[in-house]
Amino acid sequence: QALSGETRLPVCLVHAKLVAMAPRGFRSRSSRGALAALASAVLAACCASSLLATGRPGVSTAGVFSVRDWRLKGEVGADSWKTSATYSLEGGHAVKIAATGVQGSVNDVGAGFDFKSPGRSPDVGVAAAFKPKTGYISYRARLSKRLDKHPAMPAVAATITDKSVALETSLKRQMNSGLTLQTSLQLPYTFKQGSIDPVLTTEASYPVAGGKLVGTMSSQGPKKTRWAAKFSQF
Repeated sequence: QALSGETRLPVCLVHAKLVAMAPRGFRSRSSRGALAALASAVLAACCASSLLATGRPGVSTAGVFSVRDWRLKGEVGADSWKTSATYSLEGGHAVKIAATGVQGSVNDVGAGFDFKSPGRSPDVGVAAAFKPKTGYISYRARLSKRLDKHPAMPAVAATITDKSVALETSLKRQMNSGLTLQTSLQLPYTFKQGSIDPVLTTEASYPVAGGKLVGTMSSQGPKKTRWAAKFSQF
């Protein structure tokens, strides 16, 4: 299930809506762990957003969330589940908390924060995930900046994870016909392999029948070329 809307709702009301919207199978004994994990993730996200609001001038924190928008998602399969809570803050920033698991056990939990710089400084994105069964912690940090006022909208980025580092540059062009073209070059360096394997990606999107058709071609060496196409509703 997915919820989105104004963020001036108490936690108990959000929890009640999630329980009411869940199908009968979701509330069965085999799915109680997933429902509990979903409610826990929602509660944690709400608490995080309340903490982010503390100390901001002109904002009341007495049971009111100061984020601009929020979205909760929960999916349950035959033997697995996943859930996430995303909060969009003023200024383009965002906070996300997510978890996945199998029935009543948790596979991993993670959180991330995206900071949108208002000036010439780069945008910053950080994320981390923890696997309770193994104790393994993965992380990701990204610095990026796009010049939206330039016709080609050039962008540069640097990303570091627990397994690799990568440099990226891209160009994006919007045509008068509605066609959007984007080309990006990634130079990832994997710590384990100790080598750089460049990836060139070209993407074209065009509005069709109330939606958007997107075609992608990714090339990683002469023998690793992939094609993909998808259609999504607005």
